[in-house]
Amino acid sequence: MSTIQNIIYSAVKRWITKLNLTVCAAQPSGTYSGGNKRRLNIALALIGNPSLVLMDEPTTGVDPAARRSLWNTLKTCQDAGQSIILTSHSMEECEVLCNRLVIMVRGQLVCVGASQELKQRFGTGYNIHIKLKQDHRNSDISQIKIRIESALTCKLIDENSGFIGYHITDAKTTWTKMYSIMDELKNNYDCIEDFAALSSTLEQLFLQLA
Repeated sequence: MSTIQNIIYSAVKRWITKLNLTVCAAQPSGTYSGGNKRRLNIALALIGNPSLVLMDEPTTGVDPAARRSLWNTLKTCQDAGQSIILTSHSMEECEVLCNRLVIMVRGQLVCVGASQELKQRFGTGYNIHIKLKQDHRNSDISQIKIRIESALTCKLIDENSGFIGYHITDAKTTWTKMYSIMDELKNNYDCIEDFAALSSTLEQLFLQLA
C-alpha cells in the first residue's frame, strides 16, 4: 500500500471511529438508517479538515445519545480552528454549538449576536423553578404563589404536585431580587425543598420574535 493510500485509509478509519460507524462501516451507505446517514454526511464534510463547513440540520433524526456525541465532535473541530455555519430548528443545538446566532423570521434576519446578548437585548426574562416536598400543605403553596406574584412581574407556566414554575417577564428584574425573595420563602416555608432561578431559554426568545 502506497504512502498516500495509507494516509487515506488512516483518515477514513479515524472518522469511522469518531462518529461510531464501525458496526456498519462494511455495509453499503444506502442501507444505513437516517441517523447513520447523518453521521456519514458529517464525516464527509469534516474529513478534509476544511477551514469552513456549511451544515443544514446536522443532527436531525439522530437519537439523543448519538446527538450529544456528534455535538462533542463538532465542538472539537471548532476548538481546532474550524468555522461552522449551520441552520437548525433545534434551539438546544444552537445553544450548544453556536457562539453567534442569526434568527430569521418570515425570510428576514431579525437579530444577530451571542445567545446571552440576544436574551438580554430582547428581554425574554427569567425562569424560577420551585421543587416541593411531598408532604406540603396546599395553604402554604397558595401563600407562596401570592408572595411571588405580588413581588415579581411573572406568569405561572407550570404547576403539579411537586413543582411550580414561573416565567419572569420583566427583563429589569435583578438576580439579587429573585434570590432574595426565594431565600426568604425557603426559610419561611418548609415545603420548599429547593429552587432555581434561570435565564430564559433560546426557545422562548425565538418564539417571542416569531
